[in-house]
Amino acid sequence: DNNGLAAGIFNLGVRNNGVKLGIVNLFEENPGIFIGVLNCKVFPHRAETLSGTSVGIVNISIKNTFQLGIYNQAESGLQIGLLNHNPNAAIPWLPFFNYSSDTEDKKQK
Repeated sequence: DNNGLAAGIFNLGVRNNGVKLGIVNLFEENPGIFIGVLNCKVFPHRAETLSGTSVGIVNISIKNTFQLGIYNQAESGLQIGLLNHNPNAAIPWLPFFNYSSDTEDKKQK
């Protein structure tokens, strides 16, 4: 668990409540902030993932509050990037911007 600031080339953790800076950030839960080239959720089958913020070139998560990158993938939250995938959004694949909330996500299931 990270409750402060962690920096490294490769960061692997269960829960990030703080800020992680790295080239590759792999995580199970991220209520904090990730800044890196690749930010990825390593257990995609766990729907209880807490939302957070990912800033990088590639951001892959289930729930997310905010993603900023070239490619973003999540099932809820705000995405800003060149290509954004959110299967619960009105239009799942969009350039520049995409959004859906947890409420919209629950309605569709």
